[in-house]
Amino acid sequence: MMMNNTYYLIVFLGVSILCTNAVHSQCEPDTVNCIDVMLPGELCPRPMPDGYVNQPYHEVFTVIPPTVTYVGTLPVDVVKIVVTDIINLPPGLSYQMNAEEFYADTAYCVLVSGTPEMKGTYNLGITVVPYLYIAIFDSVMVSEPVVDDTSLIVTIHPPAGLNEVSLEEQYVSCGPNPFRHTTKISLNSRSSETAVLNIYNLMGRMVYREELILSQENNSFVFDGRSLKSGSYLYNVSTASRVFTNRLIKLKK
Repeated sequence: MMMNNTYYLIVFLGVSILCTNAVHSQCEPDTVNCIDVMLPGELCPRPMPDGYVNQPYHEVFTVIPPTVTYVGTLPVDVVKIVVTDIINLPPGLSYQMNAEEFYADTAYCVLVSGTPEMKGTYNLGITVVPYLYIAIFDSVMVSEPVVDDTSLIVTIHPPAGLNEVSLEEQYVSCGPNPFRHTTKISLNSRSSETAVLNIYNLMGRMVYREELILSQENNSFVFDGRSLKSGSYLYNVSTASRVFTNRLIKLKK
């Protein structure tokens, strides 16, 4: 997509929103559909997909940093971009990138994942540190950090078609938590119904799924987590009309 030169710096800041201090995400950039035609930098897809409260969110973005930006009216080559801070993320979401530094005219990817906890529209705020090549000095200059809080917006909606769970209607607990081998998931249901237990890692990938048959009032199920690596997870119990999500911690063996 061709873009006017006056927008180079804006695009440069906008694409960098997809980087964070957390690295090594398991994602692949989309080099088929995301193409930087005239080298102003590119971000795909736009806009960021909406999310829903208590529903796992797992989206991958491709970032191609620009090759040139402008300092006043002077064109300056971009060597790389680094993001040092991101604020105003929807609670429950985090960013991971597949590299620590994003070099110009190279495709990178960023994984956005987690389980949103609050509805709302969030203007993400980022601090960008550009590395620029100054030809007259034949050297790379580290520019002053620049804050951009207008390039990307994330909208989180209330649970789609689901009623929020109150303690009076349905209560889910898990213990021991943290656990080493097995843990018991207890659920107090208002009626006999079917539920689904899903467990996700913090990258939003499902690692376990089981259908549960609930009776009215008290139910309990033993989860064998010995196949999981140690770390933090999210367990999600959902019925036809309700959903409950909370954190689960697996200790080292």
